[in-house]
Amino acid sequence: MFESIYILDTASAALILQHTYTGRPPPTSLLEYFQSLLLNDPHTPPPSVVPVPSNVVITPSVLFHTRSSNDNILLLSPVTQEPHDAAGVVELLMRIMRVLEDYFGKEKLGRGIVEGNFDVVEELLGEIIDNGEIMTTEPNALRDIVLPPSLLNKVMSAAGLQGYLQFGSKLTDKDRMFHPAHYLRYHGDERP
Repeated sequence: MFESIYILDTASAALILQHTYTGRPPPTSLLEYFQSLLLNDPHTPPPSVVPVPSNVVITPSVLFHTRSSNDNILLLSPVTQEPHDAAGVVELLMRIMRVLEDYFGKEKLGRGIVEGNFDVVEELLGEIIDNGEIMTTEPNALRDIVLPPSLLNKVMSAAGLQGYLQFGSKLTDKDRMFHPAHYLRYHGDERP
């Protein structure tokens, strides 16, 4: 069961995004321990599977991670419950990274892209894993569920103008709902 996924900037080890799948996030000391590993030796990345010493957390824990192909971001998943399949966890993180690279481009994927598309990344992470259980990692299936970012979608979302729109008028909550009478007033009765 997956508890949480962190997206980190590899250059600074800064946390960009945290998505928690269970009721409580893992202890912050796990993230801090991994960040210290990155910062202590930035030229040599830690192994994909890092056992956490008992002086960091009392619960036996393991940190799993993978890097993007352009080496700009890193996915980190702490696992504090036994048993766990190490190869399966690393494989899932690699699949999630491939989905993110597919959505945003391998060369472009980085801190700015993740921050600028926070809502899309959150939605993807929520669809890939739901309540700690793996749902789907197939990019084509995810595209049907989570629309890839586009300029129009971003503008509409930022302005709060998703859904039914009437152009040329100020919108109220009542206007955002579909009303057959309004439709007929603007479009007429177009029956053959």
